[in-house]
Amino acid sequence: MPYEQSKKAAQYVRMSADMQRYSTENQKSLIALYAASHGFQIVKTYADEGKSGLSIKGRAGLQQLLQDVRGGNAGFGTVLVYDVSRWGRFQDADESAYYEFLCRESGIAIRYCAEEFANDGSITATIIKSIKRLMAAEYSRDLSNRIFLAKCSMTRRGFSHGGRAVFGLRRMLVDDYGQLKGILENGEQKFLSSHRTILVPGPEREVDTVRRVFGEFAWTDVSISALTAKLNAEGIRNSTGHLWRVKGVRAMLSNEKYIGNNVFGMTSFKLRARRLKHDPATWVRAEGVFQPILAKDLFDRVQDKLRGINRRVTKFDLLSHLTAIWCKHGALSTTVILDTPGCPSANTFERHFGSMLDAFKAVGYRRGSQRLVYVSTRQLVSDLVARELRRWGHSVKEIGDRKQAKLLVNDELVISIAIAHWFYRTRDGRPRWLLKRSITHQSDLLIIVRASEKTSHIIDYLFVPDLTSDVAQQLLLDRCHLDIQKFAASTLEPLRVLVARDGLYETPLARIREPIAVAVKGAHLPNFSHLRLNRKTTHAKILLRALQRYSASMAAFIAKRRRVAARQRVLEASLQHLFCDPTFIKTLKGEGLDSLPSLTSDRVFVERT
Repeated sequence: MPYEQSKKAAQYVRMSADMQRYSTENQKSLIALYAASHGFQIVKTYADEGKSGLSIKGRAGLQQLLQDVRGGNAGFGTVLVYDVSRWGRFQDADESAYYEFLCRESGIAIRYCAEEFANDGSITATIIKSIKRLMAAEYSRDLSNRIFLAKCSMTRRGFSHGGRAVFGLRRMLVDDYGQLKGILENGEQKFLSSHRTILVPGPEREVDTVRRVFGEFAWTDVSISALTAKLNAEGIRNSTGHLWRVKGVRAMLSNEKYIGNNVFGMTSFKLRARRLKHDPATWVRAEGVFQPILAKDLFDRVQDKLRGINRRVTKFDLLSHLTAIWCKHGALSTTVILDTPGCPSANTFERHFGSMLDAFKAVGYRRGSQRLVYVSTRQLVSDLVARELRRWGHSVKEIGDRKQAKLLVNDELVISIAIAHWFYRTRDGRPRWLLKRSITHQSDLLIIVRASEKTSHIIDYLFVPDLTSDVAQQLLLDRCHLDIQKFAASTLEPLRVLVARDGLYETPLARIREPIAVAVKGAHLPNFSHLRLNRKTTHAKILLRALQRYSASMAAFIAKRRRVAARQRVLEASLQHLFCDPTFIKTLKGEGLDSLPSLTSDRVFVERT
């Protein structure tokens, strides 16, 4: 390291909310004296103000320091820190040592200005530094225990210890002698440390709303979701001024503060390690310390009803439900489960088993549906496409979920993969496939896979622009008026051309293509009056309604196709004008963009002679 850079130093300062004597200004003053006496020039400051030292999360200053050091963009050779505790109070001393090691590995030394030992790597310095790290961690643990005991004591005495008051209640400030001093509004804090806060009934309108919500839930069959929707429809906002959510209404219905009880210790997040829920037997509860706004019998009735809703369902219970439904109906499906009163929702089964199909397998039921085969085929094609793209030199990320297969190519193109479901064969033997209505893609390119009737063999791939997601259902025919066969290919070779990159170059102004007017004949719903069908029969009526729905769907698709094509041509013309500007091309290349995907460049650049 050059001598000039070795004498340049950065300072790191941190202040936590409960350590005001270690303010950042005081740390900077002592670090400045240390730098002057040791010949260092402070060239950069990294600061974390009001941040706990228990974790690196949320400490943007330390994160930026490590990023600069690891990236080789430091510009200094030493980091000056006030003491070991300012570097962090990590509960694992090895974590603190690891971050210091990252700096030392990159040639950056760490010096603790207020410590009596020199951080020179000697045995003495290493031992003392390890003890200091353990002392810093132990201080946080001891402080956490003392604060917890103090809050328990305040809870038993009937005082509220921080936080926003719940809906229908307000914070009242009291002095040392219990005299009321005034209401604390949201955001206001007490001025004297000896003052305390209690909870009192809020505005009459909010109190009436709380009583009405408890009464409706206790004596009617209304659900929590319905109560939430009703409160929002009436324009009633929660304590934060926002719309109500189901979680907030559920919390209101289970809050003991409305009957005058002060409860603490339901959850804990000690030392920022992990948030824990505690058993109600361990809660600290003081009964009757606040003025209640609800009758206890009404509150108890609501709690009994909530316990019936919140009862934890086990896998055994879910399998018992499935067995009973299977025996009753002779089959299992999501629709049957939703129509069965008292049965848990489909989300509950998916949360315990991963999917409905896995739940059916666990009970021994095998569906006759091909859905499982479709899912495996889609994953197989997704892996194949990703493997081919990587072989062609592109970066690929899987950004889909269990319902959709999506690939992000080169951090710029989104490719969706869908499986066309086998539908039927016509009288002359031509196949028909169906693209499910539930598929929503929102991607740059949609690859539709058409497989054989048993989905064991892939017939071809359709590389289509994603214009079909708004259509209710799509029949993918071998020949149809949408000319879908122009998008078909038996291999993935067209994908190589679409994602290939073309270099940026200036487009002569004279060679810009004008927007082409898209002429699509207007689609009219067909008239089925000439069909010689007995319309009184059930099958004829069903057929006519199906044809009308499909015709309306295709008419909507053609109208959308016309609008999208017109906007696309306008966008292409605008991009062509931009690429005629040499300054624009230089700016793109200066940002590292020297090429575009062929899928984009074919629409922007004019063919060269």
